[in-house]
Amino acid sequence: TDTTASKDRYHRLRGRGVPLVLVNGYAEGVDAPAVSTDDTAAMDQAFRHLYSLGHRAIGLAVGPTRFVPSQRKRDAFVSLLEKHLGTADADAHVVSTLFTVEGGQAAATELFASGHTAVVCGSDLMAL
Repeated sequence: TDTTASKDRYHRLRGRGVPLVLVNGYAEGVDAPAVSTDDTAAMDQAFRHLYSLGHRAIGLAVGPTRFVPSQRKRDAFVSLLEKHLGTADADAHVVSTLFTVEGGQAAATELFASGHTAVVCGSDLMAL
């Protein structure tokens, strides 16, 4: 869900009695259920896997911060940085970009150039 998008379309649909379920995020002020993956648990699994392999310079390539899943992934990642590596410096370890193959490539290039040895990606397309 895009946190900057107008909620008017959701309200119009609800006003017409159209059933509505939000996927991968919620929209504050919209009376509709939301379903999503557990981004915090997923980030924890990915981070701890890389950490167990010996990586200590782990970066995150994630989508634009206006999207709820990106916010959740980033928040979980920063918490893991602090817990396992003693730093919460998101600017040094997180690159926000487009949820595309090209966005993932650009983020990975930037993170590897700055010394990261592993990158967690925010989507399958970004990982390609």
